[in-house]
Amino acid sequence: MRRRRKQTAEGKGASALKKAKPGESSTAQAGAPQSRYPPFSTSGKINDLQKWNEECHKISDMLEKDPDRIRYAAMEPKDSGTTNSVQSPGDKMMILRAARGVVHVSIMHDGERLPQCSGIIIRHWSETPACHHAIIVTCSEAVCIEGRKLDPLPKLSVGLSGKKTVLDAELLYLSDHYDIALLRISLDFPLELPSVGHGPEYGQEVFVLARDDDMSLGVRHGNVKWLEESNILGRDFYMFLSCDLPVGGNGGMVIDHSGKVRGMVVSWDPHPAVISISTIVKCDDMFRQFNRVARPILGLNVRTIAMLDVQLQEDLSDIDINSGYLIDKVQYDSDAENHGIKLGHVIISINGRDALTLPELEDYLLSIGLDYLRDNSMNDIKLIVCELRSGVRREVALPARFSDACQR
Repeated sequence: MRRRRKQTAEGKGASALKKAKPGESSTAQAGAPQSRYPPFSTSGKINDLQKWNEECHKISDMLEKDPDRIRYAAMEPKDSGTTNSVQSPGDKMMILRAARGVVHVSIMHDGERLPQCSGIIIRHWSETPACHHAIIVTCSEAVCIEGRKLDPLPKLSVGLSGKKTVLDAELLYLSDHYDIALLRISLDFPLELPSVGHGPEYGQEVFVLARDDDMSLGVRHGNVKWLEESNILGRDFYMFLSCDLPVGGNGGMVIDHSGKVRGMVVSWDPHPAVISISTIVKCDDMFRQFNRVARPILGLNVRTIAMLDVQLQEDLSDIDINSGYLIDKVQYDSDAENHGIKLGHVIISINGRDALTLPELEDYLLSIGLDYLRDNSMNDIKLIVCELRSGVRREVALPARFSDACQR
């Protein structure tokens, strides 16, 4: 009976002290003796119980300060969204490789570093073995408020993966139209570039990678929605995600299941938007060659016939329209309006192209801008336009007018 009573008393004593766990030990330093809770007093004297209780508290305090225990606590997941988004070991390995190309962008304000958003390393070159440079693409909001560049421009910093390296950054190019900013950093060691694929595809499964204020990695998993929006300030090229964004998600990397970069994410309501990596690369390449990005202005907002409701597609097929672009808006006093193009008309083709998605169409327009910068040619852009009420088709030649759509 005496031994059974001791076990019961120990159980009661342990439950009375939340931090006191019989048999628990700690090794605060390598080789140090283990700290153990004393056996429960069986004398029945109040003073002995008080001494036992005080000793247990002292040991609990020691255990709370144990570096090993603190280090173990730091291994607990920081973000349940990341935990739920990445489950398989294969996905984890793939994401860790891609995450080397994800950075954190911040600004200095009144001597304090303020977190802004994430960024992606898209280009790297070396001058000498000890002198390297890289281009970072990030969201324009890193240096803008309501589409206007901060003036004066604050000091920019880029934090690399590993949480130990923070570098000054220089703003090279800013585009409000594309919601991107290109930054340059210089460093004394080479960087590993992420694997870059082509633009995202509708319905595709993707991961979003970003870095928070502590430069810790955050991940979300979702799909590219089967959705087009033609009324977002002329940004017909946006694609949209089904998932939310991790902390610091603005400017984050969008990758596929093979780890290839497919785009950069922009915070938008109600769905986060994606800018195709091919569009970003074209802007960077054009700016690198000509110090500007030229884009032809059509003065139109459109949706693709392929993304319309199936009932509308059937109605259009009755008049032999199976591809092209439905016009949602014609800008006032634009060349398109002056040529009689109206809301509800259908563009059958643009320079003979009729089956491009809106992101692909944006890339094609940028390629026209690149040709213009190379040889200073301004050929007309030829449209085949159909008026739905009459079914009449006609060719319209719009003068090629180019805009930078940027601030520097």
